[in-house]
Amino acid sequence: MGIDVYENLKTGEAVIELGNSFGSNSRKEFFDAYSSFDPSRNFLLDFKAVNEIDDSCFGMLLLMSKYVRFDSEITITGCYNNLANILDLSLLNGLFKIR
Repeated sequence: MGIDVYENLKTGEAVIELGNSFGSNSRKEFFDAYSSFDPSRNFLLDFKAVNEIDDSCFGMLLLMSKYVRFDSEITITGCYNNLANILDLSLLNGLFKIR
């Protein structure tokens, strides 16, 4: 499980590296990770280690998007193909930049 959080000193982004599983079991840890940064910050969510998600991950992403200021960006990176397709189908790709 485990979520790593740090600031990218080059870009100034708040980086959140998600662990193996991203779902209801990581709700509090994920909230604590993004809420530890100012909402005016740009965020990078790194999914490269994620092998398993459940439906609560979409709710957590929506809550994060409400926390972050309207002029800030949330970028999702490291998605495997199936996850990128699911994000497209759920229309969350309109709220997040997906790389």
